[in-house]
Amino acid sequence: MKLRVSGCAELQSEGILLTLVERSDAAAGTAVLGFEVDDLAEARARLEAAGVALMEDDAPPSEILGRRLAFRDPDGHRLEIRSYR
Repeated sequence: MKLRVSGCAELQSEGILLTLVERSDAAAGTAVLGFEVDDLAEARARLEAAGVALMEDDAPPSEILGRRLAFRDPDGHRLEIRSYR
């Protein structure tokens, strides 16, 4: 499946979803790895229990991007947990 809207494109196959989002404020080469979960509140609780510092997302939920939690891995790379429910 392919989806393209202004500033965003998604490619999906069984078990994998790749979302490309154009951001004018991001440095060239910036990439974000995201994981989809069914229960965002449960994912938040598990990350907080593990001592992971979450980055608050001030963007409103959307049909394409869902609701998100962001954090950085030990090397400083941004990771996201998303839910579309």
